[in-house]
Amino acid sequence: MNQVAEGMFPPSYSEATGQHASLGGGLTFVDFLPKCLTSGGVFSTPAFEPFRCLVYRANDWLREHPEWEVKTCESVEFKTNSEIINTERMTYFEISDASTRLVKSLRMWLVPRADSTRPPQQIQYQDLVPQQTGHAGLFGMPTFETLHQVLERYNYECRSKSAPGRVLTIETQEMKIPSCSTFNPERTFWCEPGGRSKHYVFLVRVFFEIHLTGYGILEEIGVADFVPQSLSTGRIFCTPQFETFSTLIEKASNWCAQQMSLRFCNAQSIEIKLKSGRAMVDTQRSCYTEHAERSTFFVRILRVAYAKTPRSSASLEGLPPSCGPLSPPLQLKCKTFIPGQLTRGFLVPEFESLGAMKRRVEAWIAATGQCSSGEFRNCRDAIVCRRRCSTGRRIVIYLQRVAE
Repeated sequence: MNQVAEGMFPPSYSEATGQHASLGGGLTFVDFLPKCLTSGGVFSTPAFEPFRCLVYRANDWLREHPEWEVKTCESVEFKTNSEIINTERMTYFEISDASTRLVKSLRMWLVPRADSTRPPQQIQYQDLVPQQTGHAGLFGMPTFETLHQVLERYNYECRSKSAPGRVLTIETQEMKIPSCSTFNPERTFWCEPGGRSKHYVFLVRVFFEIHLTGYGILEEIGVADFVPQSLSTGRIFCTPQFETFSTLIEKASNWCAQQMSLRFCNAQSIEIKLKSGRAMVDTQRSCYTEHAERSTFFVRILRVAYAKTPRSSASLEGLPPSCGPLSPPLQLKCKTFIPGQLTRGFLVPEFESLGAMKRRVEAWIAATGQCSSGEFRNCRDAIVCRRRCSTGRRIVIYLQRVAE
């Protein structure tokens, strides 16, 4: 097992300053889209680069722009009708009976580097795919490891083989699987046929900041889920009501303020399938089916991802670790940006572009001087019904402050 030499890995900004917020408040992002390798025909679909090629290009970009530092990474989906990907459009229409083509890109959230003399930052990733634990029945779906089991398997492996560097982001991804035996997390293009049930698996993608000297770093990872409480049960003509997302942010902030032995990595909103007739939300389930013949309801949760040293693994309620520095108490806030509607009338309205929203986000960050990380998510209600819908995009900025 590789050992980390004292002082070999450059300290992060948070470790060097004892603060969680980024220096200067210059949070922005850059996207890397997969290139089309072959055009689709009448009976075939286009082929695009695998996801690892996007990471290669991202590292080339970082070498050319050493003044920027990666804060977090995320995988972003765009709807497309051809080899040309329109990333500026902030709305799209999903029809349950029609096919939907999607392309996955890599988005890096960046901040200005505090020390421009350091070598350019480089990133790497590892996919944690849940293993199948049971076979499918005649009409069912096989069972998979739970989220907890996936993370524990990774942590166990890290004790004998350290990670390639410091953990940047622990991202939960929803990926469609055409069948239970074929699952490729590297693919960046797929087609969701309409009128048929769809099977999904949640995988975990861990992004790292590579340690350029070749030494790894021993860190375990974990997540804390904050689920909205049910306020009212659903009836025949109405859906159940749940707490708002801002309530989840408040709960997460109170929890984060107690976790002095954990290193905050990122926050993420995730849609979890709500079983019919049940108010219980199972955030540990790694797979689900979206049925074509009936509506599927989802509840949006907040997932906080963190890293920790193994010696502090028992310190999850604000107790100090047995040794090592403590992190200052952390408060978590968020700011949501929704695309502005530009036109009104009987026709399909036009909305603000991604570029215009990005300029708004950057202006707000420059004015407030606050930033941490961001995410790009579909804009639906807190409880979601997927059937036929016009979907908008939103940018959520998560803010970290040292609790007073």
